Amino acid sequence: MSDSAQHRLVGAALVAFAILISAPYLGVDARGWDFLHEYNFHHCQFRDTPYLPEALGCDPRGTLMPYPPLQYWLLSWTRLLPFGAAYAVWIGVILLAVVLCARVFGAAWWLAGGFTLLYPTTLAIASGNNDAIILILWTAAWWCLRRGSITWSGVLAGTAAFCKLYPSIAVAVA
Repeated sequence: MSDSAQHRLVGAALVAFAILISAPYLGVDARGWDFLHEYNFHHCQFRDTPYLPEALGCDPRGTLMPYPPLQYWLLSWTRLLPFGAAYAVWIGVILLAVVLCARVFGAAWWLAGGFTLLYPTTLAIASGNNDAIILILWTAAWWCLRRGSITWSGVLAGTAAFCKLYPSIAVAVA
């Protein structure tokens, strides 16, 4: 087996391990508290108007939708699934985003797989954090910038900022 194949195998094993240690979250009531927040809004009677005062009842905590509209609407696919299935899909998106973004930045497969075991990733899995979307957009913006496509880099960076503003990332990418 070549070194490249071994590295891919180790990376895949690390991701599989991350999925394995994440599996208990699928059966715990406290699972995906951040993801559940948006999921609740997408399953309430005011789901098409989450920013109006009436929507306070959409979340058991009695809060309005805190995320910008693009971020909210990018998760509208959750309307099609029960919570457990939607959360499982979202865990897969988080893991895939972490591995692929690490690869874009030059990490070996085994290292990219290892990133799935680090605290930021495990916390994102436990909470169902929606930053995977932002990670993908900022990584794509950086990738475009490195290849000289300033226009696409700007479009992707602007889209990332429109989803959820992280000014320090914008400064680091620029």
